[in-house]
Amino acid sequence: MRSARWMAAALALWIAADAADAGDFTRATALYRTRHYQEALDLLHPLAAAGDPYAQYTIGVMYDDGRGVPKNLRLAHVWYLKAARNGLADAQYIAGMFYAAGRGRPQDLVKAYIWFDLAAAGGFPRANRARDQEMGEMTPAELLKAQDMAVKMQRRQPPSRTCRGYPCIHPKWMDQPPYGLLD
Repeated sequence: MRSARWMAAALALWIAADAADAGDFTRATALYRTRHYQEALDLLHPLAAAGDPYAQYTIGVMYDDGRGVPKNLRLAHVWYLKAARNGLADAQYIAGMFYAAGRGRPQDLVKAYIWFDLAAAGGFPRANRARDQEMGEMTPAELLKAQDMAVKMQRRQPPSRTCRGYPCIHPKWMDQPPYGLLD
């Protein structure tokens, strides 16, 4: 009986903390949209440090666009990768774009394929087309390596999340994805 009450109390605290985090993220995106970038960043950093992929992704956007911080593609990619590794399909797609184009880092078609494949599995609308485009640019050996690594990474990925229905901010070079539409 006592352990059931303890578990109920722990669950209530976890739900309250999650709701508080969601409130902080919502406030941060509202601040971002009104160009209060430093205040937004102050709310996002603790969330990102706790592993929130939406906060990590937003910090990536801030570095990508140079909003509230100096534009820095290397740091943008670092933050996108953190969000991608935490299962955010939108970040996985952008990580693939960075590798495919050599944006802020050397071009790597194998890594681009892997991130596009993970984004496609997570439901990002444009990821299948991007992954298939990378396939056409790779050697057969690179493709086999990429497919093998993608399967291994898929097994280790947390459940996929997307920005569908969530107040995500996207980098200015990318249109908001057409969720619910065929790509």
